[in-house]
Amino acid sequence: MEDHKPNAWDLAAEAFLKISEMDEPFDEPVNDRLIELAEIDTGHTVVDVATGIGDPALSVAQRVGPAGRVIATDQSTAMLAIAEQRARERGLTNIEFRQLDANAYDFADATIDAVVCRWGLMFLSDLTDALGRMQCSLKPGRVLAAVTWGEADKVPLISIRRSVMRAFDLPKSPNDPFRLSSAATLKDTAVAAGFQEVEVTRAVVPYEYPSVDAFVEEQRIAHESRLTALLARPPAQQAEFWRALGAATEPYAGSDGVVRVPSEILLMAARRRG
Repeated sequence: MEDHKPNAWDLAAEAFLKISEMDEPFDEPVNDRLIELAEIDTGHTVVDVATGIGDPALSVAQRVGPAGRVIATDQSTAMLAIAEQRARERGLTNIEFRQLDANAYDFADATIDAVVCRWGLMFLSDLTDALGRMQCSLKPGRVLAAVTWGEADKVPLISIRRSVMRAFDLPKSPNDPFRLSSAATLKDTAVAAGFQEVEVTRAVVPYEYPSVDAFVEEQRIAHESRLTALLARPPAQQAEFWRALGAATEPYAGSDGVVRVPSEILLMAARRRG
């Protein structure tokens, strides 16, 4: 068997665990909304696409109960290992963790009660094909629910860092978080994949951090391992980057010092034909 070579997502797995604890009060309501949109109930079989370290799979597992089943998929073995550990810590035994690139989604026709995906669709290389596979796997009349980021200027959680990266002439990641920031594009792609009754709504996640330093530290934890071009520069330049990120964050700090970066998301519910 060929040895697994860590990718950027593998390298970020431990960081994702740390920031998930910081952002849980803001991200958990997103999980709840996906469960609601996907019409998930007790006893259902649900696939979580690009689960990362287990979100929203862990929340879904609690919803479907012991009679239900969650299949949490991701391409990253390191992410899945952490997701499995989190499930054990919560006593969840109704989750199966499966290494699977979402571009190769391969579940049998009409066998799944719901598909969910939190901030993953925008990274798929052939979205129409992948959505078509997801659509076929759903039982007739059942729903895919997914969330993507809104437009860059409405997502300071991400765009603050990316603006500083441009100022330091650092290359953007090939994984564009804003690729599906257009509601029309998201809906049209789902329709092209065979879904009907596709609805896309906007919402705002009210992220906030105790201070500028706290925001910068979270950004460092989340992204430093993947900023390989920055890590290749002298330590003084690296330190200057993080100082510049702090300066760029200052306008979002209130008189109480709290950094508020409310960020827009798009929520899609798409139904397989009945």
